[in-house]
Amino acid sequence: MRKGKKYKFGVEISRNIKHAMELDLLNANNKWDEATNKEANEILEHATFIIVDNVKDIPKGYAFIPLQFVYDNKLDGRRKGRLVACGNFTDPDIAEIYSGVVGIEKIKILFVIADVNGLILIAADVYNAYLNGFTKEKLYSQIDYGKLKGKWLDMISKSLYGLKTLAER
Repeated sequence: MRKGKKYKFGVEISRNIKHAMELDLLNANNKWDEATNKEANEILEHATFIIVDNVKDIPKGYAFIPLQFVYDNKLDGRRKGRLVACGNFTDPDIAEIYSGVVGIEKIKILFVIADVNGLILIAADVYNAYLNGFTKEKLYSQIDYGKLKGKWLDMISKSLYGLKTLAER
């Protein structure tokens, strides 16, 4: 069953790469394509994958995991594409710890506690910091988009959003 359209700040949010390209054609712009390319370039820049031409080059003992792009629209109109691993496809026994994400409610509570105690909070947003950690999972995948089209991606290198284990330090 196909889900209905999703909008954010008056912009229809793409469901996948194909839908993103359709929206770009419909709106006569390349905003979704630019967001997808930007994310693909970040992945390549951070050496998240070891890229091979043939699936036979993937080491034994590695499991296949699908990848997908998740899209969003920012308040200022920028489009955001994020390549994520479908972690629900991995065996539960190969991953003993899930990566945690801090929710907005916990951040708000932290600000209240700091204010009550007269503390000064200093914070920073480290862009794609998670992609700099090494992963413990032995996985590979394939993506058919842009510079990565037709290549097999050996995910032994770095962490990727959606994987179950924490990045090694």
